[in-house]
Amino acid sequence: RTIDTYISDVTKEQDVESMVESIMERWGGIDVLVNNAGGGQATKGPLETLQTDDLRRLLELNVVGVHAVTSSVLRKAMLPA
Repeated sequence: RTIDTYISDVTKEQDVESMVESIMERWGGIDVLVNNAGGGQATKGPLETLQTDDLRRLLELNVVGVHAVTSSVLRKAMLPA
């Protein structure tokens, strides 16, 4: 059995698309997706101290990144054309 790992910056849509295409070329499909990207606040503290730019980075990684990977895999590997 073989397990491959793929590393991609999930905040960059083109990186995600390229990664999924590479997987499809190598394996011809994707059976299981593990979205394992995530991050936390650079500085812990009360909500009112969270900088807007820090929140944007968190959302981009933890929410938008998950969507980017999931939608790319669904479109390219799991849903009928």
